[in-house]
Amino acid sequence: PLLSAREAANFINQDIAQHNSKVAIVFGTERTGLTKEELLRCQYLLFIPVNPDYQSLNLAQAVQIVCYELYMLANNCSKVEGGVATEIASAAQVEKLLSRLERLLLDIQFYDSKNSSKLMQYLRRFYNRARPDTIELNIWMGILKAIEQHKLNA
Repeated sequence: PLLSAREAANFINQDIAQHNSKVAIVFGTERTGLTKEELLRCQYLLFIPVNPDYQSLNLAQAVQIVCYELYMLANNCSKVEGGVATEIASAAQVEKLLSRLERLLLDIQFYDSKNSSKLMQYLRRFYNRARPDTIELNIWMGILKAIEQHKLNA
């Protein structure tokens, strides 16, 4: 999902308040931005709305704007309290799931390795949008394990 700097600050504040999560904001270089591979590792994409007549920001300006939005939100909003929060699955946990899924899909010949990168891009985007918690991720790992065991017993 694509979020403005302000929307991202709100999302980050809620995520930290509800899940005590660690958050990383990744900035690309001024000349080229982030690579496609780097973008695929991000769970959300942040943009800074700018004047259409002058659409360029340097890296320092972009960092300053994002930090400003986070600062303003942190000083004007209280943390969300109450409710049961589950821990959002880490990027490493999601990568482990996707690696296992890719191996299984290749093994059952769902697709060939030449076409795997496109499918895995779509699956990665799906999981990043879904933001599974650790319970949901464990369910998917259990499903994959059951499929692998069924395949061995067949």
